[in-house]
Amino acid sequence: MLEKNRKAMAKRIIIVDDSESTRYVVKLALAQTDATIIEASDGTEALELFDGRKVDLLITDFNMPEMNGDELIRAVRKNDNYLETPILLLTGKEKEFSDNQLMNELRGWIKKPFIKDSFVKEVKNCLYQESLCCR
Repeated sequence: MLEKNRKAMAKRIIIVDDSESTRYVVKLALAQTDATIIEASDGTEALELFDGRKVDLLITDFNMPEMNGDELIRAVRKNDNYLETPILLLTGKEKEFSDNQLMNELRGWIKKPFIKDSFVKEVKNCLYQESLCCR
């Protein structure tokens, strides 16, 4: 019974990155959170996951084929169900978005490569609505 309740309360995180190895590293780092992890390889694939299901956190890369992170975030925010969903941008280049209106939509950003403990702390902050400092 306790296990069933824990799964019902589990947080759901969508990870979007065109690099399979990056998705693997993120998933491995988040194993200790007991969250349900859903992966997508680009923004177009990820957008299909925003179909009314509960999403507690979106972690997305910026540079991706088909639909980049900026386009994905704007599309997600057009759906009223996801206006308040926290979003972390996972990127290798700060300059990609620093002057962009996109910053207003983010809970924070993480520069790749990341330090596992700091990354997990940032994710937990997002999941539990604590303030987040960008790194």
